[in-house]
Amino acid sequence: MPMRTQTASPDKARSLVRLPGLRPLLAAEVTSTTGSQLTMLALPWLVLTTTGSPAKMGWVMAAELVPVALLGAVGGTWASRFGPRRWMILSDLSRGLLIAAVPLLHLGGMLTLPVLLGLVFAIGLFTAPYLASQQTIIADLLGEDEVILGRATSLLQGAVRTALLIGPPVAAGLIALLGAPAVLFINALTYLATALLIWCLVPAGPSAVPHSRAGRVADGWKILRRDRLLTSWTLGTVLTEAAWQALFVAIPVLAVTRYGGDVGVVGIVMGAFGAGAVGGSLLALWALKRYSAIALTNVGKVAQGLLFGLLLLHLSPWGLTACLLAAGLFNGLTNGPAAAVRLKRITPPLRPQTLTLISAITVVGGSSGLILGGVALDTLGEQPTMAGMVAAQSAGFILFLLGSRRSLRATW
Repeated sequence: MPMRTQTASPDKARSLVRLPGLRPLLAAEVTSTTGSQLTMLALPWLVLTTTGSPAKMGWVMAAELVPVALLGAVGGTWASRFGPRRWMILSDLSRGLLIAAVPLLHLGGMLTLPVLLGLVFAIGLFTAPYLASQQTIIADLLGEDEVILGRATSLLQGAVRTALLIGPPVAAGLIALLGAPAVLFINALTYLATALLIWCLVPAGPSAVPHSRAGRVADGWKILRRDRLLTSWTLGTVLTEAAWQALFVAIPVLAVTRYGGDVGVVGIVMGAFGAGAVGGSLLALWALKRYSAIALTNVGKVAQGLLFGLLLLHLSPWGLTACLLAAGLFNGLTNGPAAAVRLKRITPPLRPQTLTLISAITVVGGSSGLILGGVALDTLGEQPTMAGMVAAQSAGFILFLLGSRRSLRATW
């Protein structure tokens, strides 16, 4: 028997993408995330090919996430006072200028590892409030209907995952043609274009609140402590994110050690993940009409954990591509519904603080995965590192199931 969810007005569902600001917001997310994907491949490839060290590559990749973990909760308060739209514009402008400094310093022979870590750290200062604003602005545009929120967040995730499909193959081709520094310049331009799109075409919402009414960081902690589902999901996401980020460190290394040093393999594998995630986001649009968002989230998490087990095999490039395609499908199926559940469980005035706090805690997992994944690949080798990824992913989906027990029983 299917698990029923709330039903939305067909007219509301059909007119979803026609709402003012939603389509340019989706376009901005595709542009911004595509640019980020260029850097996600170009920056580690630059470090790996110039230093030969997976550990240094992992440190550079983690440098953007560390400030999210350290300052993200405070950033939520900034975002609530500044407003999600204005924070997104400021964030994209700042990240565009900072990422442009990397190739400029490289071309001038001044890009040492400490300088690079500092620049990437500065970029990360804008990331957690940006992610919380990205979710909050959806509710500002659409209201509080759970099905509409679920479908809208799935559309947003689909836009982001489209960039995961486009970005890596394009990045691999551009790196081969122009070199990694030129690709970083292109990413800077995408950030600036995104800021312009949001400024010109996305209307301001009501989420900016006066200083006296803005929630505090402590309010976010209270919500997490009191809500068992949010607590378990956040801890579970820490582990699953660590596994994913460790895998993203491993893919360029595998391209060098197993697949002949071909950057095209990285682009194909990462593009397959993006293709699967886009398909999963589209599938979620249909599935949310029939199944609850909580049920879809748990199905996707369990399936991703099982697929990670295939990493213990010595997969060919095409086998790894197929595995990432399937894992991406369930990742896309999961993320939109999970975001809708979180939005509905948090009162609107406290969303920026709580969502940013969740992002900050989650990024601890991502940073750990990047750092430990690189160190483990350097010291332990590929197979033990893969085993650690599988264990973390499995423990993560178990936490999701434990946190969802009561809600799942209520939906059957």
